[in-house]
Amino acid sequence: MKFHILVVLYKTSPGESRTLSSLARAGQEDDRLSGRLTVWDNSPAPYGPAALDCLDFGQLDVVYRSCPENAPLSLVYNTVLTGMDLDCAVILDQDSDLPVDYFSHCRRSLSAQPGVPLHLPIVKSHGLVVSPGRLMFFKGKHVKNPQSGLRKARGMLAITSGMVLSRSYLQVPRFDERLNLYGIDTKFMINLADADEGVVVMPVVLDHDTALWSDISADAMLFRAKSLVASWHVVFESRPIASCLAGIYARFFMAKLAVKYRDMRFLKS
Repeated sequence: MKFHILVVLYKTSPGESRTLSSLARAGQEDDRLSGRLTVWDNSPAPYGPAALDCLDFGQLDVVYRSCPENAPLSLVYNTVLTGMDLDCAVILDQDSDLPVDYFSHCRRSLSAQPGVPLHLPIVKSHGLVVSPGRLMFFKGKHVKNPQSGLRKARGMLAITSGMVLSRSYLQVPRFDERLNLYGIDTKFMINLADADEGVVVMPVVLDHDTALWSDISADAMLFRAKSLVASWHVVFESRPIASCLAGIYARFFMAKLAVKYRDMRFLKS
């Protein structure tokens, strides 16, 4: 089984990426790990292919691509993975720590359920399970102890890092390019649910650093909050009740931030 592994970097050198370091370990210890590793560097000052020389990925063929324009992740995923010719794709960000047996779990899961388009690890951040989760109308909810095995996609949320996708499912673009920062994974899961597809949750844990929303400046929070709220009309376009509730919640969300930061700009968004 050959994997097409996509790792996206942003302002992090390959040698400092937890994901690439753990992939190099897997490449050395898992003699069945083969295929292609695409490192997409979205950094404004690209590190260059030579920055990968410090890492040995075993039998994986390595492709380096730089994009100083910082392409939206939805576009990156579609560009690299649509029409792929290997058995399956694995999407990873730069801050994930894969156990050395991660790809063994992937092979077993894909062999047992070859017709299922999506296979997910259990993702933890600082000890808390962050994926898979549940979608309650328009808000996500953590699941303390996700059950492994085959499940329906309906009502399920997942982050993209760690996703394993079948080749057959990726023969057409699957990520909504109207979304460039937030909502990409939620929209993907909603589309999967609307198509009545299944999902396999694998019994393997991936450690991941999620982006923190605390202790950031008003300017940074304003940008993030506006991007998040703007994504909701696309994410929930097939679910009018959720879209309406999200619109109402957006007013409360921005007002709460205006009070917290004592900044009226949040109310003008």
